Amino acid sequence: MSLNGYGLSDSTNTPLKFAFPSTAVLPANSRLLVWCDAATNAPGYHALSFSLGAKGELVALHFRTATTTSLVDLVTFGPQLTDRSIGRLPDGTGPWALINRHQAR
Repeated sequence: MSLNGYGLSDSTNTPLKFAFPSTAVLPANSRLLVWCDAATNAPGYHALSFSLGAKGELVALHFRTATTTSLVDLVTFGPQLTDRSIGRLPDGTGPWALINRHQAR
């Protein structure tokens, strides 16, 4: 799936603080990690324009066309555990839940 036009933000009032490059592709049955920090020493995508707080907040996925920007998904989360993440269980379709390392690929 092409990620052209998609982006992330920590605000619904300011969508696409981070926009995926037009060449970004998400292969079938895969996951994508986006670092929401300024530490670019790790490989992958880095949302340099915002970070997510350990005490909780929100992250939104938007899609932009030439004329509109639409909210695709949103999660508001509470305090986070170090080196753990949340995701939809079952994969991509269920409610947001804490993911164990063996569940995240």
